Amino acid sequence: MTNSEPIYPIRTAAKLLNISVHTLRMYEKENLIIPFKKST
Repeated sequence: MTNSEPIYPIRTAAKLLNISVHTLRMYEKENLIIPFKKST
């Protein structure tokens, strides 16, 4: 991932994809997607 690629909160990503947050979480659980987690 480069610095020029946007990082969206899960709620925003779900809205952009027209799916629910629950669906994104399910995809994450099934290892279909890997979320990017910023270090604090």
